[in-house]
Amino acid sequence: MGWDAVGAATLKNGYDAFISHNRADKEWVRSLTGRLASVDYNGRPLRPWLDEHFLDPGELSGTPELTSALDRSRTFVIVLSPASVASGWVKFELDYFLARRPRDEIIPLVRAPCDIPEPLQELDPLYFADAVDFDASFAALTRRLCPVGDLGVIDAERTIDVAWDRARADDPGGLSPDPTPARDALVTALLQFDIGDPVTEGLALVAFSRAAQLLLSGNTENHPATYNLRMLLGECLALAVTRNARYRQVAQRYLDLEDPATPDPILGAVVVRAYSKLAELDPALVDMGTLLRVAAQLDASPLNDKKSSLAMLLGRVAAKQRGTERGDLLIKALSTGGAAARIAAIGGITMGEQRASSVFYSGALAALHTTGTPLPSGALEPPSRKLQAMLSGIDLDQPDLVRRHLDNARYDLRRDFGIDDLPYGYSWFALRKEPVPDHLHHGPILGTVARATIANMEELALRVDASHVVCLTEPRVVDALFDRAGAIVIASQADDSPLHHRLTSRAVPYAAVGEGRMAELGDGDHVAVEARRVMRVVSRR
Repeated sequence: MGWDAVGAATLKNGYDAFISHNRADKEWVRSLTGRLASVDYNGRPLRPWLDEHFLDPGELSGTPELTSALDRSRTFVIVLSPASVASGWVKFELDYFLARRPRDEIIPLVRAPCDIPEPLQELDPLYFADAVDFDASFAALTRRLCPVGDLGVIDAERTIDVAWDRARADDPGGLSPDPTPARDALVTALLQFDIGDPVTEGLALVAFSRAAQLLLSGNTENHPATYNLRMLLGECLALAVTRNARYRQVAQRYLDLEDPATPDPILGAVVVRAYSKLAELDPALVDMGTLLRVAAQLDASPLNDKKSSLAMLLGRVAAKQRGTERGDLLIKALSTGGAAARIAAIGGITMGEQRASSVFYSGALAALHTTGTPLPSGALEPPSRKLQAMLSGIDLDQPDLVRRHLDNARYDLRRDFGIDDLPYGYSWFALRKEPVPDHLHHGPILGTVARATIANMEELALRVDASHVVCLTEPRVVDALFDRAGAIVIASQADDSPLHHRLTSRAVPYAAVGEGRMAELGDGDHVAVEARRVMRVVSRR
């Protein structure tokens, strides 16, 4: 994928440095790359690109991944030694980069005395030939790789602190929706950093992390503004995702930050609030695997009133997507989980048309909702017979609280849809043992299958979104494919394979499944991968 094809926006979402070298210098380069990866750049680690971390050994005869990585790297770091200046691959990488990028984005490192290639002779190299020079040269290299912006991490956190304190002081407490100047100022503060710009990417994540810390602190203090700020932060996240899909990683970070055993999952509530609003704007922006993860964390400790309330909100999000194959698969997965997941499934199946209009805490999100064209909600239509049948067994071996929710749901079905007689024993899936994934990272995952091949991956990278699970059928993939997909599925392989390493280093969730199961996944099918099973719904096409 060439520079002209992908443009500057794609470059911003890639790597900080492409490390060009010859294998004779591999051990030294490996050490350098590891040290670079530990450098903090405005709240995020540097991302150097090293071939052994991203390419299968011995398969360098193909160039799509190599050129994609070159296109998506901010700088070209070339390690110079007698072996590298004689290398055909190093020359190819240098020529490719120079044909598309300015010369001042190249950083030469002299590893051993050698003849400097003619295109680099006007540049000032950094000398690493002598161990005495290493620390000074490494410091100079990190300065080149970490350009200074107007603000740093401390400035970003201070900005959020000030805006948060003002919004909290201005809050009347209780349930008090509606935008206010202080709330909108907090939204502006959170979204002032461009997550697509390498200089401010880390600051964008720092801003949301700081807001989470302040929210948790206020909740511990039982501050009266906590509920409204929780709702507002969820709307901020929803608004951020509409602007750049990379903000989806904030939801995963919030769930990582929250102890699954907490009796008050406030960050989980922020995530569900965000996806509830996104479901009204564009269901394709909703990462349903993250919703399954919220349910799993709710089920990690005993159910209480706060967890039950959040499960009901999760059910409302599921109901908004009921009637779609992806939405129905989410409800099916929830229906066989723990008590909280089943309460969410009940809501997803039975919730009728909304009896209250949407409320907003953010003026920007309210405007987006008003001026946009929200898609019709599945909750306005009665549930299908197969979903109704699911209610028959959903309360088996469950606490009384689940049964009470089910009794209320039956009343809702009668009131909203005139449904009295529920079907029983409908088998949605074939009676067979579900396969178990060999590896699941940052899961569960759920979405519509898009099969990626060498022939279609560049085009696919431009159109997938959070609703897609990309099935990698090839050992080589253009890196741009990872930016927008909701999740990735690969064939089972060794946990230390380059592909595992590559995917683990990305924010996108992924799963490894058996080759037979991979072959079954067709374009347009719907798949849910949890720690204990893999479920598939064949496309209706």
